[in-house]
Amino acid sequence: MDIQARIDEALKRIVRLNAYLEQDPLNPHLLSEMIDLHVRVGDLGVARAVADKAVAAYPDDVHFQCQLANVMIEEGNLDQAEAMLGSVLDHADRDPGIVYNLAFVHFVKRRFDEVLRLFAQHPDALERHTQARMLQANSLHHLGKTADALDAVKKRLEAAPNDYAAMGMAGLLEFDLENPAQAERWARSALAGEPDNLAALVALGSVALFTDDFAQAQELFEHAISVKSNDGRSWFGLALANMSASKLREALPAFNNAAEYLPAYANVRLSQGWCALLLGDISAAESSFRRALEIDRNFAECHGSLAVSLVLQQRRQEAGHEIELALRLDSTCLSARYAEALASGEIKDISDLTSFAARIFKKRDERDGVQDLSNIFLRRLATKSHTTH
Repeated sequence: MDIQARIDEALKRIVRLNAYLEQDPLNPHLLSEMIDLHVRVGDLGVARAVADKAVAAYPDDVHFQCQLANVMIEEGNLDQAEAMLGSVLDHADRDPGIVYNLAFVHFVKRRFDEVLRLFAQHPDALERHTQARMLQANSLHHLGKTADALDAVKKRLEAAPNDYAAMGMAGLLEFDLENPAQAERWARSALAGEPDNLAALVALGSVALFTDDFAQAQELFEHAISVKSNDGRSWFGLALANMSASKLREALPAFNNAAEYLPAYANVRLSQGWCALLLGDISAAESSFRRALEIDRNFAECHGSLAVSLVLQQRRQEAGHEIELALRLDSTCLSARYAEALASGEIKDISDLTSFAARIFKKRDERDGVQDLSNIFLRRLATKSHTTH
């Protein structure tokens, strides 16, 4: 049954229940079902009114308090939902959904440590709620604990081997752990059962990008964006696929979207800056590099890339300071070495980047192995000729 058919069925059920409620307005079973039905059809105003009515009529009923909290979450009233769920947390042994929903509120508020702490305090919820392991895994991933996140996903797959969402997440995590073959295997398994699986599409797109299949990468990332239009990683992958295929002007709007949806990811601004630099817009490149530095001042490539843009503007003293900072953070920083070569006259302009990077990467590839998408882009600079269109 498709989504619209389910909505139509729910609307018909609402009509019937309204007739019953006219005869028995405080029937708890009818009130509970009405709340769920109105949430399902997206009528949050009515859902909230019915939930408020139910809680007022049955103030000690934990189930109604949880339903009201769920409506609050749907409304975006996270503080209210958090307070409501916190007040009934002592009943979590009866209903693991209390723990899960409170953890979900923490997750939306980007309090990932709180998510993990809550599950540590209530470990049974991880086994009893079908989505708890995935929320734990996503929180671990956001905290950079990728291997632990993969372990959590695998525990979910042990309990539910046909969980396509878990398969897709496993693919994404395997790619981030530098295992592209395993990433592809999990992603393809997920897409076989769920063609619109977002994590699997991003994982497979990332593998395609890594293996230089830019057309396939573009197709997969565009599919991912059609599934979730505000997914920053999909926009970033699409931008890098276009950039790697020398479609620099097509890459820029994708980078803009990626930056909007991944505001705390320095690599997006860094890659956006290089795209602008390759298009000859040095001022825009400098702006992107400075934004990357605002996000992460300890990332050597941000300092080195800013130095490149400064050298190209003949601002050598400023560039020298950034080169010094970059090399202090990473003595093999590609962009800093490139800025040095530009400043010394060893290379003349941005068009010499490919041959210069090739020399640097020849020394670095064996040590680095597979890196994240931004470093895949830097590797492209070593092997591809980027032209403007």
